[in-house]
Amino acid sequence: AVEWMLQSIFAHFPAAKGSVAAVAFNVKGPDLCFIDQPGELDESDRALYARCGVPDEPFANVRYFAPYKSDGFSLNTLRSNEALLANVSPLTWGLREVLQFAEVLLNRDDVDAKADALIDFIKERILDKEFRDADVANNKLYRVRSFADLDQWFRDVLLSMEQRGPESWKTHHVATIRKVRNRLSNISTRCAGLVTDDGSVSDLPYGSFEDRAVYVVDVASLEEDAQDLIFARVVSKLREHLERRDLGVSHVVVFVDELNKYASYDGPDTYVRKMLLDIAERGRYLGLVLFGAQQFRSQVHRRVVGNSGTA
Repeated sequence: AVEWMLQSIFAHFPAAKGSVAAVAFNVKGPDLCFIDQPGELDESDRALYARCGVPDEPFANVRYFAPYKSDGFSLNTLRSNEALLANVSPLTWGLREVLQFAEVLLNRDDVDAKADALIDFIKERILDKEFRDADVANNKLYRVRSFADLDQWFRDVLLSMEQRGPESWKTHHVATIRKVRNRLSNISTRCAGLVTDDGSVSDLPYGSFEDRAVYVVDVASLEEDAQDLIFARVVSKLREHLERRDLGVSHVVVFVDELNKYASYDGPDTYVRKMLLDIAERGRYLGLVLFGAQQFRSQVHRRVVGNSGTA
């Protein structure tokens, strides 16, 4: 039903109102992995398509994105046939991309205000900077651009503290430094295949989205942590670029299957649920629209259902 709606929008959305693309999250099995391949239609189906003015063809412009498996070699998607890989790209992020959304992966009960302050310090003063620290490793020159670089810097800071004896470094207590190091270093392990140690990045084409294109992000085989990080970052980047009017298209449909799981009525107040509520309530003025599908609408958060223009 959602694929039909998207094809209809692509066929009838007037060019005078701008351009439109879709970002679809494939959350289970192969549901969205082959929408660029022809399906089985009989003559009555084709007559209905013709009556509605919608081409009875698969989507013409589809790109697929999936992280690697933990082996770092094969992509973690069911669209793995060699004949179908021409429009499949890896989805990998490094330290800079992940640190912006570290709160998605960190347990709020375990990361307190002191840890937040250190993470903010790393974002502002350490990440992507070239610097020397007189208090660390004999004034060694650092370039922190990857998780491996960050871990080396953490090791040197902790080693210098052990050698010199102070319990804090730049007002940050040694226990806080150890805790933050442990939590951040753990991300590349928990999200192996998506998050790279070396900082290499392969992402959606923000800035060059194409009119009437579908961008499928396959998260079906991923652990929940990696799914949450992908949802949070992709939707945030879409919103950011639409606000700046530099995404490449003026309207984006975000399709999420199983909304009763990701924006549940009585579930935890996760970062992903906040993102979906934000699209439902405030996305329209940007041209960002949420399409959802699920078996039990009563289990979807009432603010999502209440903001639905069509059900």
